[in-house]
Amino acid sequence: MSGADVPNSSQLEGLVDELLVIIAGFCGPRDLLRLQCISHRFAALPTDAPCWQPLCAARWATKPRYRLTPSREQWLKIHLPASWQQRYLFFERDARRAHISSVELQSLAWSFNFTSAAGGQGRRTLQTVSFTDSVLHCPGYPPLPYTLDPPAEPDQPSAELVPRGAGGWAFGPLTMLQNLMHSLFVAPDLSTGGPASASAAAPQNLLIVNFPPHKVSRIGNTWEWLIANDNVTFVSSAEGEEALYDERGFLTPEGIAQAEEAAQAEEAAQAEAGTGAEGGTEVDEADAAQAS
Repeated sequence: MSGADVPNSSQLEGLVDELLVIIAGFCGPRDLLRLQCISHRFAALPTDAPCWQPLCAARWATKPRYRLTPSREQWLKIHLPASWQQRYLFFERDARRAHISSVELQSLAWSFNFTSAAGGQGRRTLQTVSFTDSVLHCPGYPPLPYTLDPPAEPDQPSAELVPRGAGGWAFGPLTMLQNLMHSLFVAPDLSTGGPASASAAAPQNLLIVNFPPHKVSRIGNTWEWLIANDNVTFVSSAEGEEALYDERGFLTPEGIAQAEEAAQAEEAAQAEAGTGAEGGTEVDEADAAQAS
């Protein structure tokens, strides 16, 4: 449902609450927030479990560390006793955070590989590494001292909720509470995955002895951490799961990946040509958005 499809308040006021909740169930997060802003009555509708919980489940389904499994749902009930709407907005804000903390660095599972230019061969050279207090442990190397530059800001949600997959979650109640409250009072920009007022943080680097700096960033579709320079790549993941990242030759050597991409592009072009010969139709972005 798009914003243009949401009925006006005069059309909705005459409906009973049960029907309004059913209508709300067809809304995406943006439209559901708009619907709740119409009046006090709409804000008080019981949309949390029937609407916001499914939105959370759908949003987190492609993010293994955040996926709403029964065990994770139970953890949220105990450690984050907020509404599903509040949880949704909280994690949307956290997904925009560009600085990793030492707590996360030491708590998360990490996969490591060289880039193809530096001798990486995809899965053949993929390794599991770990960070302890100020030291990186990498097979074939002595313990390597590291620092984060700059360290994570104290008011960032760095230690509040660190989903680790099967290994549990790290939890720091003070920063969790601070950022949960922030997510409730700052208007979220759901198109970018966080609040509109969030300021762009200065880039953060992981400095490992005398190696070139490794830039810290996030992977947009999984919310995992990506730490990389021209020679190596570190990717966080759920405990016991393969990292869902295959750029820079991380899982598939770049030459093979490029050949596979070329083959897929050729197949797609042939399929499109066949569809065109049969009289295919075009769908513009507006129609696609409305259909979704």
